[in-house]
Amino acid sequence: MNVLLVAATTLEVEKTVTLFPKIKTLITGVGVPETLYALSKELYQNNYDLIINAGIAGTFDKNIPLGSVLEINKDRFADIGAQNGEDFLDIFELNLANANQFPYENGWLVNEYISGLLPLSSALTVNKAHGNAKEIEYIHQKYKATLESMEGAAISFVCKMEGINYLQFRSISNVVEKRNRGAWNIPLAVANLNDFLVEYFKSIQAK
Repeated sequence: MNVLLVAATTLEVEKTVTLFPKIKTLITGVGVPETLYALSKELYQNNYDLIINAGIAGTFDKNIPLGSVLEINKDRFADIGAQNGEDFLDIFELNLANANQFPYENGWLVNEYISGLLPLSSALTVNKAHGNAKEIEYIHQKYKATLESMEGAAISFVCKMEGINYLQFRSISNVVEKRNRGAWNIPLAVANLNDFLVEYFKSIQAK
C-alpha cells in the first residue's frame, strides 16, 4: 500500500517519521492555503492508496482529557462566508454553494473510510483559531462539532475530490477557550499521537 503521511508541522509526527523513515511524509505548513497547495502539488506528482492526516487540535468539549487521540469522521470549513451583525453566514447559507453537492453532505466533508481504531469525532477547520468566549459559544452551537484544527477540512476536500481514501487522526492539545497557552499540553498531545501512529504503522506493515 502506497501511503502518504500529512502533517502541518514536523513536530507533530517527528517520532513516527524517525521510526518509519520509508513512509512518505508531507509537511504542509499551517493553515488551509498552505495545505491545499502542498497536498495538491504532491498528488499531481505522485499516486497514493491512502493519505493519513495527523496532528494536534483543540476541543470544544472540556470533558475530553488533553492528550486524547480521536479519529475525525466529518469535518467542515467553519469561517468561509460573511458576518451579518452578530451572526455568521457560511457559503451555503449565502447560496454561494450547495450544501449537498459533492463533496459536501449538509455542508460537511464526511469520511466513509474509517479505521475503527479510535473514538470518532467531528471537527471544524478554521483560518483563525477561536479565542473569544462569545464567538466560541456561537460557533459551537452553530455546528455542534467537537474539535477545531487549521488543516483538516482542506485535506478532506482534496482527497474527496480526487477519490483517494484518507484518515484523519487528531490528538487534543488544548481546550478551545480564551487563549491560554499555559493550559495547553502540546508535548502530551504529540507523544500520544505518535504512540498511536507508531502502532498503526506497525499494524499496516504487518499485513
